[in-house]
Amino acid sequence: MSHAGSGYENDSGQSNNVGFHIDLPNFDAFVSRSKLVAMSFLSHSGVDHLITTYGYWALAAIIALESMAVPLPGETALIVAALIAATTDVLNIWIVIAVAAFGAIVGDIIGFWKAVRWDFAGS
Repeated sequence: MSHAGSGYENDSGQSNNVGFHIDLPNFDAFVSRSKLVAMSFLSHSGVDHLITTYGYWALAAIIALESMAVPLPGETALIVAALIAATTDVLNIWIVIAVAAFGAIVGDIIGFWKAVRWDFAGS
């Protein structure tokens, strides 16, 4: 491994001061497998299935629950809904924007109410 500006020599004995290099012989195979796993997760039973099946209600619910501190992929759902709206006639982008804003506002209000009600603020 060569470090920038350190004067280390590479395998041929020449000094390499231009950057840093890590030799990973199986990096391309790793990237291909990673992309395959990510695509199979999204294409089988992921967020896109929820959005195309349940539409605006699923988007609003996911974003609202994420705003209430439930660990859900709200940003991913919003991006998927925007891509679906851009490429198909299933969703309208203006309604996607309105539903996302509505879900975030309602989720924030309910999350704030829960924190005040059960004294999560720590006061």
